[in-house]
Amino acid sequence: MIINETNGLCFKLVGNAYTVTGYQKQWAPVEVIIPSTYNGKPVTAIGERAFSMDCFVQRVVVGSNVVRIERRAFADCRSLTKIELGNVQFIEQGAFAGSKVCNVVIPKSVKQIGPYAFNAMARAVVTFENPCYWYWVDKPDAVEGRLAPITPKEPEKTGRLLYGSSCWWIRRDTPSSKWG
Repeated sequence: MIINETNGLCFKLVGNAYTVTGYQKQWAPVEVIIPSTYNGKPVTAIGERAFSMDCFVQRVVVGSNVVRIERRAFADCRSLTKIELGNVQFIEQGAFAGSKVCNVVIPKSVKQIGPYAFNAMARAVVTFENPCYWYWVDKPDAVEGRLAPITPKEPEKTGRLLYGSSCWWIRRDTPSSKWG
């Protein structure tokens, strides 16, 4: 079964946009399509623990207006093996921790990855659609950071560094003296 905005997703209006908070439990979806809009307003986030510990969802397609995947949104989803991230910009702490996603392509739109976002995903291959310069920082609003050993020349190291990482990751398109 596939669920989308017309059959089973739950939404919460936050300001002038919607956040997906989960789905009605009587559905047992294998695929979830997060829409770009709902009731004429943009869907901009997947809420904290929205699908956490779900045992049915195998594939998620994220709509083009979704910019944030909140804390532990897909944590411990034991059946989740595929996710299409669309235009997501922020992947928060533990977003996919413990899920069974096999391949994660981080779109060039991603600006920030939270700690433990991909923790306990031993079989996952994480790659960047457009590798650039990533920095380790202690908090998401940091003004300085250390250059991570992931650069456009070394994208193959990405997965090993993201698994279990306890720091925030901030993207910069070019190296900076303040960041490094």
